[in-house]
Formats: sequence, C-alpha cells, structure tokens
Amino acid sequence: MKVLAGTSNSKLCKDIARQLKLKLVNSKIKRFADGEVYVEINENIRGNSIFVVQSTSNPANDNLMELLICIDALRRSSAKSITAVIPYFGYARQDRKVVPRTAISAKLVSNLITNAGANRILSVDLHAGQIQGFFDIPVDNLFATPIFARHIKKNIKINNLTCVAPDVGGVERTRALSRRINSSIAIIDKRRPAPGKSEVMNIVGNVKNKNCVIVDDIIDSGGTIVNAVKALKDKGAKDVYVYITHAVLSGPAVENIAQSALDEVIETYEHKVGPQNGAKVVVRAWQDPEFLTAIKEDCSTVIEQEYGYSGRQGEHIKAVENTAEIHNLVVCTLCSCYPWTVLGLPPAWYKSAPYRARAVQDPRGTLAEFGTIISKEKEIRVWDSTSEMRYLVIPERPKGTENWNENKLLRLVTRNSMIGVEEAKKSGSSQ
Repeated sequence: MKVLAGTSNSKLCKDIARQLKLKLVNSKIKRFADGEVYVEINENIRGNSIFVVQSTSNPANDNLMELLICIDALRRSSAKSITAVIPYFGYARQDRKVVPRTAISAKLVSNLITNAGANRILSVDLHAGQIQGFFDIPVDNLFATPIFARHIKKNIKINNLTCVAPDVGGVERTRALSRRINSSIAIIDKRRPAPGKSEVMNIVGNVKNKNCVIVDDIIDSGGTIVNAVKALKDKGAKDVYVYITHAVLSGPAVENIAQSALDEVIETYEHKVGPQNGAKVVVRAWQDPEFLTAIKEDCSTVIEQEYGYSGRQGEHIKAVENTAEIHNLVVCTLCSCYPWTVLGLPPAWYKSAPYRARAVQDPRGTLAEFGTIISKEKEIRVWDSTSEMRYLVIPERPKGTENWNENKLLRLVTRNSMIGVEEAKKSGSSQ
C-alpha cells in the first residue's frame, strides 16, 4: 500500500502518510506555462495498492483535472488498485436538476473519475448522500459526526446545549450529532432567493438561553451561517458554535464570518486554523531563542515555512513579546482584523465596540476586567490590528517550567494570552 499526494492539500497528505508510517509515492506534479497538468511517477508501483489523496476544492477545476491525470498515470504504471481519496468532493451541490436545462455535474464528475481508472472512492461528508449511487465503483462516505461529538464533549458544557440544523436538508446530520451528545435539536427554516444567497425565515425549536451548535458539511460564502447565527442570537441564544466538515470559505466569507456574532468555528481538519497553532509557535519561541528572533522579524513567513500555517487572514502577522518591562495588548478599532491561522475565529468580545474603545482608552482597566493585574511599573503597549498588520502576542513563560516538555507547555498557552488580555497560565494550573 502506498500514498500518492496531490497538491490540493500537501500537509494533509503528509499527515496521513505519517500516521500510517508510509512514504509518499515519489512523483512529480507540475503545471506547464499554459496551466496544463503534468504528472510523473518516479518509482516502480507495479502491483501496489495506491491511495491518491486529492480534494477537488478551490480551484476546483484545476484540482479535479490533476486528480484525473494522477489516476491515469497510476493506471498506466500498472498499479494493482487505485483508491481516490477525495476529502472534499467538488460539484457535489449540483446533484440534481433544480430548474430545466441544467447539468447534473456531480454525475458527470463521477463518470470522469471512474473512467480515468479509479477502483474505489473514499470521501468525507458528501453534500448529498445519493452521489454514492452516481458511481459504478464502491464508494466509502465517512462522517465527521463522531469527531465533532468528541470535541463538543471535551470543550463545551453539554447540559445546556442545542444542536441546530442550518436547513431542512441538514436535519439528519444534526439528529445524528444530538443522539451522540444527548441534546435537543432546532431547525432553521430558510429559503434561498438565488444561488449562494440565503434568507432565514424561522427557527423551529427552543434556543432561548441555550448554547447552540450548528453542524453542517460546507461553509462556502458564509451567508447561510451568518444569517443563521443572527437569527439564533435574535431568539435569545447564548453562545453559538459552528462545526463544519469542509471550510471552503470563498470570496469575502472570512471577513463576513469574522464580523458576525458567531463565537467559534471548528472544522474537521482542525489544526489548519485555531489557537492550538499559535500555542505551538509560542512554546517553540519559549524554547528556541533563534526561532523567537526569527518570528519577531518576519512571523508570517517563518510560520508558513516551519508549520505550513497560511491563509485565513494569516498574512502580515507581527509577533510581539511580553517581557518583565512590557505587556502587549491587541485590539482592532475599525474592524475584526485577526490572524485566523494561529488564533482561530475572533471571540465575540474582541469584536465588540466596548472592548475596542476601552482597550485603547484604558488598557490597564481593560486587563483588570479579564483578571490580569499589571503593575504600574510595567509599560502596556496597545497594538491596533489592520488588514495590513495583525499581531500575535508571545506571553511571558511562567516560572518553574524550565524543564517542561512541549506537550506540558502547550496547556499553559491560551487564545486570550496570545491577544494579551491574559497572561499564560501559571505552572501549577496545567496539572
């Protein structure tokens, strides 16, 4: 068994290979000047079972064509069997004729993959379950629900929780999650006046004073989620979390979601974005002075090269270090500029007008509201994030942690400490 990595998500491919303790197939994938895809297999794979990992995500057409050519190259290299691992199956939303004289693109793509030479398909949370029947080869459609359930039980108080279906089509997925965490459900009744646009009409179920979890397979433009969150908040919901299998986030989706009332977004391949990424950067900065110097000079470039963290407003990040003399605090006075790639989605309080105003006018008092008391002898520097410059605070390393390993140190670093409203947890608090 061997794994061939497509270019749609090279980090995911490497993680899969590492988990399976396999080497990736030695291959060469490139684009000619006119955009044509070239695939070359540089090792003998005759008689091997090959898994080619390639999402057909944005750019959908380029990634789909690459997948087809990879499959053809493997077939012509005498692979015993070819399994196309397609975590995100593009064109899945075009699974039927909604209006006359339109294509059923999901069926067309299914035919293309089959005819290219794939023997089996492995995907995750297909947008429409009936797509499995479009293929004339076996299809394994995996579900993210068990992963979501474990994450919710670990991170959210479930005694006051309601699972919310963003539309009628998502009821089955929502009900499956609610059974696993033993919660009630609610349904958002919506209509879509045009493709890519949604309008919330009504909420079926009680969400007042509830922590709500919206579960869906795709966030694309973000319109559905933004409208759903607003409707839930208007009905008295407390915190709203969104669990998404495929965070496509096309166009202005990131900005739209960042400016919404949404409290947190969690996607299946969670380590792509989120505070756990920032924590890794902080801990390494604590342990490696050269790395600390490097990220203070050019944080975005270094973390992309070292960790692959990029996108999601991850450009133009500046690392600022808390010391015995200086405490750094981050605010965004005009919008919600925020480095998603290392911190995840900005919390609701970060986007609020009171925090924005108070943090600039009275930073010491603002910190006190978070339980962070800074002595008058220590300078407080307030950094105003913009689209051209975003900030990551490197909190002071707690005393008594000199001999701690990375995993133990990671527990001390929180999102709030990397914004600067709190300090890193005390050494004894991680036990």
